Amino acid sequence: MSKALYYFPHAGASAANFRDWHESMKPEILLISFDYNGHGRLKDKAFYRSVKEAVNDIYNRMKNDVPKREKYFLGGQCLGAVIAYELYYKIKAEGELKLPDKLILIGQGAPDIIKGIPYSTMEFDEIIQVLYQEGNIDQKLLSEEYKEAVNALVVRPLKADSEIYESYKTDPGNEYLNVETHIFYGEQDMHYTVDDIKRWDSYVNGDVHYHSYTGGHNIIKEHLSEILCDIKEICKE
Repeated sequence: MSKALYYFPHAGASAANFRDWHESMKPEILLISFDYNGHGRLKDKAFYRSVKEAVNDIYNRMKNDVPKREKYFLGGQCLGAVIAYELYYKIKAEGELKLPDKLILIGQGAPDIIKGIPYSTMEFDEIIQVLYQEGNIDQKLLSEEYKEAVNALVVRPLKADSEIYESYKTDPGNEYLNVETHIFYGEQDMHYTVDDIKRWDSYVNGDVHYHSYTGGHNIIKEHLSEILCDIKEICKE
């Protein structure tokens, strides 16, 4: 396909979480979702120690694919949005690839504002209770027999991703983004206020396109079909 959306997961997620998205993007858009080190198909690799390390690794993994695309887009949610944002500057600094045609950032305030549940400092039992309350894990996984598997496949990756997300600092010397930028957010987001979201205006040279949805932080879960349709239309334009 001549157009591709490179999509980067939120903390704790893997490429498998977006398996169903591929069909929704076809036939016009190829969705390429990534596993971070320590996740999914890369579960035997050491977790990233910083957003910068993640960006450098992902750049090296995607740079041979980008030239095959007539147009390409970078997207992600929360941690993934930060990685997409930083990847823009990595691509620009390296000078090997054309810049992305659009950025699609979900559930993330301006990059100098990092908020959320501090999973990196929480204990196992606290984390799984929060995940259960938010509907992110089944009740049966709370039992002792699944503890080892849940720790390996869910909790440890989530804590590792949260640590690099929570410690992330944007470079105040970065130039404005010179790319069409789309921000998706929930109107009742408990982490990022509308003011936090709208501060992307201070980081982009030109118009920022804001897409609001009823609901909280996890708008992907609440409005998946609608958001996928909207993303597809943005990429098709």
